[in-house]
Amino acid sequence: MKPPLLDREPRALTIHQMRVFLKLVEAGSFTRTAIMVGVTQSALSRITAQMEAVLGTRLFERSGRGIVLTESGSILRDASSEMLRRYDVARAEIEELGGTLRGECRVAMPESVGRILFLPLIRLMRARHPHCAIRVVEAFSSTIPAMMQSAHVDVAIVTDTHPHVGLETNLLAQEDFFLVGRAGDAIVAAPEMTLRDVGNLPLLLPGSSGGIRRVVDRVFAEQGVGMNVAMEIDSNEAQLDLVSVGDGYAILPYSAVQREVESGLVRAARIVQPAIRRHLYRAVPARGPISPVSREVFRRLADLVDGHRARAKWQRVESTGKA
Repeated sequence: MKPPLLDREPRALTIHQMRVFLKLVEAGSFTRTAIMVGVTQSALSRITAQMEAVLGTRLFERSGRGIVLTESGSILRDASSEMLRRYDVARAEIEELGGTLRGECRVAMPESVGRILFLPLIRLMRARHPHCAIRVVEAFSSTIPAMMQSAHVDVAIVTDTHPHVGLETNLLAQEDFFLVGRAGDAIVAAPEMTLRDVGNLPLLLPGSSGGIRRVVDRVFAEQGVGMNVAMEIDSNEAQLDLVSVGDGYAILPYSAVQREVESGLVRAARIVQPAIRRHLYRAVPARGPISPVSREVFRRLADLVDGHRARAKWQRVESTGKA
């Protein structure tokens, strides 16, 4: 007697297999993934072999530097990310019906904003929703849309220095930029400095054309003011180290220097006539479901920004849109 048709069909992939597969893609190595997942390398190899048997194709090619996705593997990576996101949303919504919020939310922000908000966000969610896991990621505003579209980030704060492709955004605040000098420097002793005076100083600016540098370059060009760029450094921390010993001046939002100002390492004067500023938005993917945990984080970000306006010198703006 022939077995039923269903018994002759390949088994479907499991949720666990897809999660392991995505961990392997992220780590790029069987050794690192085995440690992350908590299984032996032989067990990990069996899982991938089972997946390839189900799909009838190879998912990886091994190389001296690790593993490389095949075309089939790339297709499965994108599909698995979407399917797991939808599954996690459905599961979280079902669990929410029982009165307990569970799940994970990955939150991305620019470094300067994260310095102010990451710790309060983690503490708030831990206190209110102890069964939720919050993963925080420092990222450039320019890279966050792609991270969201690939399901690597669920909620983010972005700036208006780059297009918000594929995101639904909500305006939170605006922040002015400051001239930052060493503590005791008379040039930054006043609370404000004009743009023209700033242009005459030896400036330490990011070398990349995105983010902060894009905003600074645009305002100086619009005003016809030249800049004395003494050094280009793509690290806020390195800029502040040089500023603190008097090797130049940085132009940064106050959120990026708040700790150093309060500790007495540097001083900061707001740039005026005109101001250099950017806007902050909270963001979620424009398409697809949003988990209850992500919705909660999205809501709480507005509260946290309100609660830290004075500390970060963020200014209120009219807010529109919602997730």
